[in-house]
Amino acid sequence: MPNDERKTVMAELEELNLIEARFRVGHLQSAQAIRKVRQASVERSLRAEMQRETYTQANCRHKKGGKGVEMMFQGNDSNYAVIKHIYPHGVLCVYCQRCGKEWKPPDARLNRRGASVEDRREYARLYKEYQEAVNFPTDNETSGSQLFMVTRGEPGTSEAA
Repeated sequence: MPNDERKTVMAELEELNLIEARFRVGHLQSAQAIRKVRQASVERSLRAEMQRETYTQANCRHKKGGKGVEMMFQGNDSNYAVIKHIYPHGVLCVYCQRCGKEWKPPDARLNRRGASVEDRREYARLYKEYQEAVNFPTDNETSGSQLFMVTRGEPGTSEAA
C-alpha cells in the first residue's frame, strides 16, 4: 500500500472515529437531558401528591360513619376511624383509616438540654397533637405486642417488661 493511500485511509478512519465519538456524545447528552426532564416531572408529581395528602389530612375529621352523601367523606360517628398500634419497642402510634395520617411521639431530641426555643415549641406542639390522637375514642382494638420500651428522657413514659 503506497504511503499516500495509507495517509488517506488513516485520515478517513480518524474522520469516522470523530463522527462516531460525536454521535456517542450527542446520544449521552440526549439521554442525560431526558433523565433530567423525567426527574423534574417525578419531583413535580411527588410535590403535588404531598400537597394533596397534606390538604386531605388537614381537612379529615378522622371520624367513623358516613350516613348520607354529605357525611360519607367526613364521618359522623362519635368514634374515630383510627388504629392504635404498639411497636415491639413500646412506642404507640395512631393511624387514621380515612386519610392515612400518622401520629407518632415527637423526637425527644427536640426537647433535650441545649435544644433551641423553636425546637422546644415544635416538640410541645407535636406532643400535644400526639396526645390528642392517642386519646381519640375508638371501638377499634389496639394492635401490637410490646416487648420492651426505650424511655431515655421522654416525658410520660415508664419502663415496661
